[in-house]
Amino acid sequence: MIYKVRTQKTADALAKYFSAALHPIPYKDVHASTLGGLAGTSIIVRVSLDPRPKWKNGIYHNSRYAMFHLSGDGTLELFSRRYDLPKMRKTKAKSIPDAVKKMKDYLAKARKAKP
Repeated sequence: MIYKVRTQKTADALAKYFSAALHPIPYKDVHASTLGGLAGTSIIVRVSLDPRPKWKNGIYHNSRYAMFHLSGDGTLELFSRRYDLPKMRKTKAKSIPDAVKKMKDYLAKARKAKP
């Protein structure tokens, strides 16, 4: 387990940490999903490499976007992305900073991708 959530306050603090750690990204939406109860809390990260005013028709899915899912056991998965962004295999993060590094590495690679 790379993190264990016991209260909703802890889940919100964890989401806030991810939001701050992904600082140079123009748009990010991070929240803690407690659908499986507090013991099964997951972190959902939605990012866009484009600022909000550049989204065609103001729609998130028309931007260069990616959505990540991080579970408590360290499984990091890219479950949705724009079609022309590179793929990312499901991976295991050893710690929370390691998960942030893996996301940042992917986003750096995605920025270089040609649309």
